[in-house]
Amino acid sequence: MTDTLAKSIRVGEAATDARPGYGFDLYPGAQVVASLMNGMSLSIRSDASFEEIVTFYEKQLTERKWEIQSRKMTNGKMVLKSVNHASPEEVMSIAIAPAEKSGRYNLVFIKLLVDN
Repeated sequence: MTDTLAKSIRVGEAATDARPGYGFDLYPGAQVVASLMNGMSLSIRSDASFEEIVTFYEKQLTERKWEIQSRKMTNGKMVLKSVNHASPEEVMSIAIAPAEKSGRYNLVFIKLLVDN
């Protein structure tokens, strides 16, 4: 497992073609600087504001028929939790956090199956 995780890490030039997991789009004009587990976790560089990136991924969720259940800000990180209209047992969370360097953001995409 550790070896598989280590092999999934891509940084710098090796990460530039990475895309978010689960078919989500990369924020327009953003550059990927690091990727983990096939886009489930990304570090990006963008001139956009934090709120612009959050709004973009809220729209991505609703366009893909996810109903946003909560929008929670904790310790400077926004977590968008949503449920799939077609499959209510599917829950998607997207976490967006500004990184220490200005103009960089960390994104995490997690999809879970839950018992209803």
